[in-house]
Amino acid sequence: MFPLAETPLIVQTWMDRYRSIFCRDEGFDHVSRYVAGLRSSATSV
Repeated sequence: MFPLAETPLIVQTWMDRYRSIFCRDEGFDHVSRYVAGLRSSATSV
C-alpha cells in the first residue's frame, strides 16, 4: 500500500457535493482522506 499525498481528483469531485454538511474545513478534509483510503484499499484487494 502506498501513502496518499493528496486526495484523488475523483474523490474531491464527489465530496464537493457534501461540503455544506461540514462546518469546518478540517472535518471535511479528514473525511475526504478517509474516503480516499477506503476507495484505494477496496480496489487493491
